[in-house]
Amino acid sequence: MYADDLILLSASVSGLQAMLDCCYETSQLLSLKFNNIKSHCLVVGPLHDANIRCMRLGNDVIQWRTYIKYLGIMFSSGKKLHVNIDPVKHKFF
Repeated sequence: MYADDLILLSASVSGLQAMLDCCYETSQLLSLKFNNIKSHCLVVGPLHDANIRCMRLGNDVIQWRTYIKYLGIMFSSGKKLHVNIDPVKHKFF
């Protein structure tokens, strides 16, 4: 498993920030470095269009996105999670 293959899921913004804090503290103990440019947050649910403060990983800011690409699959923010596997299917065929 590689760090760019990880997803953190949380039911709340404060819970997500707590997980990010835990990841950062652990990374400091293990001398690991996260790439905040490749790290993103995505909101799914009734408040998907709310203005939410940026998450932090140590001193770095993690931006909110309306979509993310994870292992070739596109995930989009909305009231429900939207998943697009067409790029993966296209590469397969």
